Amino acid sequence: MDLNQLKGYKILVKKDAGECNVYASQNLQKYIEKTTGITLPIVSDDSIFEPPFFSIGQTLPFAAATGNFDRKTLIHDGFRVFKDKNDNVYFDSLTDRGVMYAVFDFIEKYLGVRFLTARVEHIPTVKEIDIDNLDYVSIPSFAYGGYTAGELFGQNPKRCRIDYDFYAKMRAREVYTKIPEKIGGPLSIYGRNGSHNFSYYCPPLKWVDKHPEWYKWTAINLNVTPIIDLTNGITDDGKIDESMKESVIKVVIDEFKKDIDAHPEVETFVFTQEDSSVEVTHEKHAKLKAKYGSSGILIRFCNILIKEMNKYAMEKYNKTVKLMTFAYSYTRFPPVKEENGKYVPIDETVRCDDNLVIQFALFGNAYYHYFHEKQRPEIKQIIDGWRSIAKRFWFWAYDIDFAHFHYFFDTFHTINDNMRGFKKLGIEYLFMNAGEANGIWQMKIRSYAYSKMIWDVNLDANELMDEFIKLYYGVCADKVKEFIKLFHDTYTSIIESGREIVFILRGSNENVENNPIEMLLGGLKLTDEMYELIEKSNYTPELKKDMIRRVAEIRSTALKMIYNRFYDYYPNASKEQRIALRDEFIKTVKLIDIPDEIQQSGDGWRLLDQYIPEMEDAHGNYETGKAEKERLKISWVPDDI
Repeated sequence: MDLNQLKGYKILVKKDAGECNVYASQNLQKYIEKTTGITLPIVSDDSIFEPPFFSIGQTLPFAAATGNFDRKTLIHDGFRVFKDKNDNVYFDSLTDRGVMYAVFDFIEKYLGVRFLTARVEHIPTVKEIDIDNLDYVSIPSFAYGGYTAGELFGQNPKRCRIDYDFYAKMRAREVYTKIPEKIGGPLSIYGRNGSHNFSYYCPPLKWVDKHPEWYKWTAINLNVTPIIDLTNGITDDGKIDESMKESVIKVVIDEFKKDIDAHPEVETFVFTQEDSSVEVTHEKHAKLKAKYGSSGILIRFCNILIKEMNKYAMEKYNKTVKLMTFAYSYTRFPPVKEENGKYVPIDETVRCDDNLVIQFALFGNAYYHYFHEKQRPEIKQIIDGWRSIAKRFWFWAYDIDFAHFHYFFDTFHTINDNMRGFKKLGIEYLFMNAGEANGIWQMKIRSYAYSKMIWDVNLDANELMDEFIKLYYGVCADKVKEFIKLFHDTYTSIIESGREIVFILRGSNENVENNPIEMLLGGLKLTDEMYELIEKSNYTPELKKDMIRRVAEIRSTALKMIYNRFYDYYPNASKEQRIALRDEFIKTVKLIDIPDEIQQSGDGWRLLDQYIPEMEDAHGNYETGKAEKERLKISWVPDDI
């Protein structure tokens, strides 16, 4: 189709199109205009119109065009894009979200657009659109999932600000984001508080005075939190104790019945432990824990719960639902034993109900992929054990050092193996937790690869990352790849020499032996060379300024790693030299592209407050450190470049 032919097209929507269909049509119009300069009209299917057209969803002409195609195969927001004999193009799915994904997929495949970040897109100039033999189907490799970082995650608005347009373009679908209707609305998954919600289903405000024995209290993130007793109301043989008029299990069942009534569209309910390793302590609990472990107590409770939920759902709504719970922290080890070289359940009360979903929440040494032979032995033990007693799995994986967002986190090389392993394991929902911070360059690159592979696991992460780096970093692309290679090759060489390096959830390898100063100075040199390339380029002044911001994110990694262990690298350096390095780090960080509303928040995105510097001066003097913070008078207004 050449541009003259394109001018004759219109974008067709249903007369009663919902927000998501309207949003999809507007984006198709927007990106056709951006790439071709042609603005197509959006018309309703109840108006007088002539072909050719782009049909958004099930418009009036759709039924005659779809033929014998089995639409029931378009599961999990999957979609079909096809044209009829008159060159009308149709975007079809069982859901409005899927239709929207079909439109964005067409924009990428046929217009060549690439959605890199919320603020940066690759928009080529298009002279023709090749729609010959257009007919393809796309079904996601995972039913749900998302790489949650920065613009793709909005749980804490003081640290990051989600961009819902970008969220839609990257096809993120995870349970912790309140998804607006215009990009498809909520998923068919629900749990009070989203997660860590045991006590929300046995509310202490209602029950603690009458039954204080149901609870144990602890502090989680400085908040007083109740831990409920999962043995209360359950007999030794794993059934409801009907001799008790009131019990924890009966209360939780009643609360979930309320949720089934309130959310008839939900397919999977969430019931997960508090984010703590604290459990109740009494004789019965200790006895059952000795026999089944903490996870066995949880599974016995959840087996009863999901059976009662489905008895209610079937009687009232003629349907079944699923229940998801964690294999995490103190419940990560499955309630199994070994017999003849195989894992088997301790007894049948801990074999998971067919509608009970287990979500792994595991973290090993991230230098290796989750399924690597050198991965921590417990990872394989946990996964193999749970597979022997359960049929449905989700995975909460990690791709971040929460203690050091800026540190180089050497996981670029693990993405392909991680994703293939998750798929082979049969994971239905993949939640890749990469923190909450904007402005972390590594997350942007890995997010691009992970997000696309959550939809299509057969893609290649290295090709995806190369594409992102080329389009996002422009003249600096080769230097960015050199930076990544420098760090990865250094770590690989150290490991091959026999010394282990561990990338973990909180506080990865910080010692100077694993982060030689030559590597860090080499990284700084590469960013200096990037700045020079930008200066010599024919970029506009505005684009140069933006490219400097992108490189500043990378430079902050090397600066932070030197600064944290400054006196280990330079034992004879002065306090003034350390302050000078700190000032350079702060100035570099201030260049990073952080949304204005986050810059101005009191929290400060966990960036400067974390590094000024732990409120101590070079020699650990707290009061002097406070004075240094006052001296710097950090402003969020970037210096003019």
